[in-house]
Amino acid sequence: CNTGELFGWGENRDGQIGVGNDDYCDFPIRVDIKESVVSVAAEEYHSLALTAGGNVYAWGNGEQGRLGLGHDRDQATPAMVKDLQSVMIRKIAAGKFNSGAIDTKGGLYLWGAGNSKQLGFKGKSERFLDTHMN
Repeated sequence: CNTGELFGWGENRDGQIGVGNDDYCDFPIRVDIKESVVSVAAEEYHSLALTAGGNVYAWGNGEQGRLGLGHDRDQATPAMVKDLQSVMIRKIAAGKFNSGAIDTKGGLYLWGAGNSKQLGFKGKSERFLDTHMN
């Protein structure tokens, strides 16, 4: 069945299920995204969803900017990564403290922790907004 709906369950102390609270959930519960979801990337503390329209949503622990929402606060429900709205995303990935996306033209976008140069940039800083690499 391919309905484009998203369900989550399990550990949720950082809101990584995306249902608006931080309660552990023993059973699948629908995650409210108003678009058809075609792909999900999840890590222990945060999650990403890619929609059929190429939009990216992020939620969970926002530490070090890993959600791409322009801040480091936790997000208990899916929020659109607005800095990616101008491009059509086709792939997403979630790492422990960072996230990434690839657009339909092959552009790479990375954000989150950079303290060990894991984003591929000079310096050792975190990126709260997405950063495009050609």
